[in-house]
Order: sequence, then structure tokens, then C-alpha cells
Amino acid sequence: MRKAGAVASGTAQVPGQGSEGGARWRRALPLALLLLLALIVLGIIGGRTARAIADAHRRDQLRPGAASSVRPWMSVEYVSANYGVTQDDLLTALHLTATPSHRRAPFEAIALHEGRDLDADITVINALVAERGTPHAAPERPAFPFMPGRTRGATRTPGTAAPPRTPVTAP
Repeated sequence: MRKAGAVASGTAQVPGQGSEGGARWRRALPLALLLLLALIVLGIIGGRTARAIADAHRRDQLRPGAASSVRPWMSVEYVSANYGVTQDDLLTALHLTATPSHRRAPFEAIALHEGRDLDADITVINALVAERGTPHAAPERPAFPFMPGRTRGATRTPGTAAPPRTPVTAP
């Protein structure tokens, strides 16, 4: 059978060649370019995300030479509650004013905002904790701040009972 538009000599037109094939490429080229653009954008976003995650992990680590259990992400309130040192003692040792931002901000943010040496601040805090507080291993950073009982990696085996809740008493 002959296709419509076949040449009179009896040869059929091969698909993909001639004007029919050119139209197909003209339709596919913009789609291919859009796909390539989407892959480039995805690569850029993926690279930035990976870099942000690596930076976050790096910030949470101890600084070289600082052998301690106090971490840069901790705040004055956190160290006071977990290490048995009063907030006023910590603020005095760090030469900070007793403002809510100094009490709640992480040590890393305070050092960055005020141009302080973070390693020196952590060394001062560790010395204060060793002298007046109860030094112990650093607690795991809470993964879910809105769920105080949950930390990273804190999972239960299926079928086991949940830990008992401690009753909250009014002061």
C-alpha cells in the first residue's frame, strides 16, 4: 500500500525523513531543552542542599582543641538547666548582660553577633561547669523541640510499652 503523498515512482516516504521528521524535531527540541533546564536547576538545588546539611553538621561539632561536653548550639538557659550552674554565673563569666536574647541564644549565635571567640567562650563555660556544676556527657540535641521526650535516634521497638510519663506538678 502506498501512503498518501508517496512519490509516483513507487517508493514510499520513510518516516523521520523529509518534512514530517523536521516537524517532529521542532516539537521535541523545546521539550528537550526544558528537560535539560529542569535537570540543571535540580542539580543546583541539590548541591546547595547538600552543602547546607554539611555546614549544619560542621557547626554542631566541637571546635578543635575544645575537649568538653558543651556544644555551640547550647544556650545559657540550656547549660544552666542541665549542668547545675546558675544563669547569672554563666552570664558573669562570659561578661554578658542579663537580657533574654543572651539567655536564649545559642553560644554560636552570640559569638557571631558580637564578634566573640567561640572556643574561648566554651572553654570558660567548661571551666565554670567543672568548678561549680555537675559535669557529664553532653545530652543529645533534641530533634523535635516541640516534643521534649523525643531525641534523634530515640525509637521504640514495635510492641514495647512507651516509657512512663512524669506527672507535671503546679509550682
